[in-house]
Amino acid sequence: MMGKSYLLGVSALALLGITAGAFASPNLVQNGGFESTTLDTSQFNFFGPTGVDDWAGYGYGFFSSPQTLYAYWSPESSPASANGFTLSPNGGNFIGEDGDPTYYVGPVEQMITGLTAGKKYDLGFYWAAAQEAGYGIPGMGIEDQWSASLGSETQTTAYAQAPYAGFSGWMHQDFIFTATGPDELLSFLANGGPPNEPPFALLDGVTLNAIPEPAEWVMMLIGFGALGVVARLRRRVAKAPSATSA
Repeated sequence: MMGKSYLLGVSALALLGITAGAFASPNLVQNGGFESTTLDTSQFNFFGPTGVDDWAGYGYGFFSSPQTLYAYWSPESSPASANGFTLSPNGGNFIGEDGDPTYYVGPVEQMITGLTAGKKYDLGFYWAAAQEAGYGIPGMGIEDQWSASLGSETQTTAYAQAPYAGFSGWMHQDFIFTATGPDELLSFLANGGPPNEPPFALLDGVTLNAIPEPAEWVMMLIGFGALGVVARLRRRVAKAPSATSA
């Protein structure tokens, strides 16, 4: 009896593993954490190719690493910890783009391949607002947001507020896009203010995953249901009197 329950458990786990594996969606964004780069750990500007593998940028921005975390996002010369600045939950490198429309605003972008027309995709990323060190007017904060586009479809975050020489804290955003073809341009554009007081939008941990179709969810639920059945069978076996205990 125990052997039969064990075999049922193995079969259910195998079914669940096959189901989950078949429908697990890979991240279609390359280098979404900006860890692969030809740059050193110093500041760089997005004038043309960024030096960050798989991405191009056309605005005014920075590449930041854990080594330079506080160099550009600190309140004047004090440590960035004074304004609560931390690495993103994704960790490692991140980028920031000036959202001042009177300055060098331009997109950060990557061509995404392997899409299926008509299929829905979840775009996820960590983001924050911060003011470049050494700029701003005491008592006057900044605001910034990201507009994210996949092909011709664009969605925009809410504005994040940051105090003078400050930091908003990291947030996570998800947008659902519908692909219209196999290859589409993924683009991020910052927008903020006030003018001439560098309002930066920071970005890290970019992912793009296909959303399972309803039939795929059904298969996954069947797998979980099989596990539930096995669990009940095992409880019954555990409660049943042993044949050798008479």
